[in-house]
Amino acid sequence: NPWNSITVPTLHGSREKARTNIIGHRFLDLSIWSLPYLIREYSFILLDDNKKLKDSFESIISNIINPSANHEDRQRFNTRYQVFFSDLFATYFMGPSYPCSIIFKYANPFSRRIKDNPNDEERVFIIINMLKKLNTQQADFISPPLAPLIEMLEKNWNVTLNEIYQDGKYYTERIAPQIQNDLCHLTDDIHKLFIRHLIAAIGYPVNAKSEGWMIAQDWYLEWEKQLKERREISKTPSFDYTSKLRDVFNAAWLCRLNNPDYANSIADAALSLCEEIITSQRQYTGIS
Repeated sequence: NPWNSITVPTLHGSREKARTNIIGHRFLDLSIWSLPYLIREYSFILLDDNKKLKDSFESIISNIINPSANHEDRQRFNTRYQVFFSDLFATYFMGPSYPCSIIFKYANPFSRRIKDNPNDEERVFIIINMLKKLNTQQADFISPPLAPLIEMLEKNWNVTLNEIYQDGKYYTERIAPQIQNDLCHLTDDIHKLFIRHLIAAIGYPVNAKSEGWMIAQDWYLEWEKQLKERREISKTPSFDYTSKLRDVFNAAWLCRLNNPDYANSIADAALSLCEEIITSQRQYTGIS
């Protein structure tokens, strides 16, 4: 069961799949801002543990790859699409906090591309595409709730790229139209796989009242109010044992994006809220 996996701090990131289900995360990078990134590593374990999901994903790949491709080309293709799969799953599960972690912490167009992996422009494109799908799949909203944040992410990513290339291009213009089309189709296909093969609670809710984006917004507004009144966060927002840690990450990122000068205070408040939620859950379940 990948949801029972554990994470340990390591010097270098690593995955021990199958029997151990252990995720190693670089110790020096372990913070509230990088924690959403961990969920992408669970996607590899998830594929190993969910045969139907894995078979369906491999079927998608086999329909895309050139039938005449040799073994080496197929391996490169598989590596590329496994990265896309992990990014899509992390966004689907974590909501906006994962794209925020990628765009503001990990994505670096200057960095040397890892062999056979997609570049950061392609990864950010497909991540934002999944976030847009989460945003618009809720039919009861005239104004999709994630729209302002998505616009902010696109704007910041575009500014980052233009500072590097200084050519005035919009970020989507840096990806060939055919590749864009392929990535959009891939997002659609994998999103359908998640709906078909994973329980509904895995997807990040954007319109639920008891969890998801609505709760993250409430916590963010409470933190921001305290910052404006006292320049610190000293009071924990309302929560109970059913509260979700992923909502804390989303609240933290939303608060940081709107109050960048208080990033450390927001991180401390978010970690404190995580600890209190975990304690509440342990008390409810009787686990010490």
